[in-house]
Amino acid sequence: VANMKLPRLGQQPLRLEFEVGPNRMAIPRTTVLNAFSGQIVVGPVAASDLYTNRMILETDLTLRNIDIDTLLKGVWPQIKGGTLAGRLDSVRLEGRRLLSIGLLTTHIFGGSIDIIDPGISGLMTSVPVLKFSSRINDLDLEQMTAGTGFGKIRGILQGSVEGLEIVDGQPQRFAL
Repeated sequence: VANMKLPRLGQQPLRLEFEVGPNRMAIPRTTVLNAFSGQIVVGPVAASDLYTNRMILETDLTLRNIDIDTLLKGVWPQIKGGTLAGRLDSVRLEGRRLLSIGLLTTHIFGGSIDIIDPGISGLMTSVPVLKFSSRINDLDLEQMTAGTGFGKIRGILQGSVEGLEIVDGQPQRFAL
């Protein structure tokens, strides 16, 4: 594959070579995608049990300076000037579950938010569940609440969220 047009990522110059065998496929080299003014680096990819409902896909993922404004455009309009970066050392798609081990950090609202071990269960169903834990470091509440309908809040926010589960845009479980 020499190049590809991907949804939300546009035309990408790629050089993908595939290794295939009985009921397995691999992309043995790292792939770099230009995305949201930054880069998404996908490590070697291995897939097995391709023709079953137990398909397994394994890789790793590095995000470099992804522009949050572009990524979340239309979802959270008051976000200005944020970036997302980090590494997921293990990303595993197993049937309808996506599991990962690693840390992504967004620098936003004068502070940062660490996203730890993100995953999704019920993938490709009508009610997927997004799961992760998070650390919140020095967020400026005045920047965060500017332009909202409930007014301005002043102060600095710090804390953590353990075992957050989000379904249809709404939190259903977490420890704050």
